[in-house]
Amino acid sequence: MMYIHHTKEINMNYNFDAFPCYYVKTRWAESALRDFYNSHMNSYDITGRQFTLLTLISTNEGCSVRELADMIVLERSTVNRSILPLFKKRLIVDRKITGTRNSQLAITEEGINTLVVATKAWEKAQNSIETKFGKDEIIIINRVLKELGSL
Repeated sequence: MMYIHHTKEINMNYNFDAFPCYYVKTRWAESALRDFYNSHMNSYDITGRQFTLLTLISTNEGCSVRELADMIVLERSTVNRSILPLFKKRLIVDRKITGTRNSQLAITEEGINTLVVATKAWEKAQNSIETKFGKDEIIIINRVLKELGSL
């Protein structure tokens, strides 16, 4: 399954600067970023979220779905839906001990290979964002995102 990039523009019937809701504005930005990263991952048949989950599983071998959900700040059900294709493509496995409830997620050799090649696309996406905004703006963006995360 290939993921198609859909360019989403803010509906110009609304004046972004005059729109009062910060939640909606961050949702617009999140949607645009998701599409942007998905377009870069398209060639590797994974989404940007799946790339992030694959990266987290590779660096946190044996983590449970709950732990993975906590790391990425998503609902466990959302993470379960997002990792299902990774299982189907045999990029990850669950090494859960029989009779226990908690998963023990691990990346496979195919998952490592996918991660290695997809990392180049992720780096290209990162560099594009850094080029668009510049180092000073990226520092501000990171600070603002951190502050928003502390609400």
